[in-house]
Amino acid sequence: VFSCGSYAQDQRGRVRVIAYRKPLEIGGVLVEPGDILAGDVDGVVCVPRDLAARTLEAAAKREANEGTKRDQLAAGVLGLDMYKMREPLAAAGLRYID
Repeated sequence: VFSCGSYAQDQRGRVRVIAYRKPLEIGGVLVEPGDILAGDVDGVVCVPRDLAARTLEAAAKREANEGTKRDQLAAGVLGLDMYKMREPLAAAGLRYID
């Protein structure tokens, strides 16, 4: 369950809430109140509250870098050149054929 600013409440006796805003362990991961949870079809990540700002900064830098790479690839730059792989491959005895 993903929630922001609310918590589970007793629903006419069907569910009994024992505690809320307490640490819990899910799949071996300790989740503390205030931690950030993000999920999609590939999985879920838990970012501890004290690492949130640093994680957001790193994610923004990575997204900008990946956007630049997507633009270069769309313009026709080969990954081989973008990642400077021609020389290491040639040194390994491999030859690129256009």
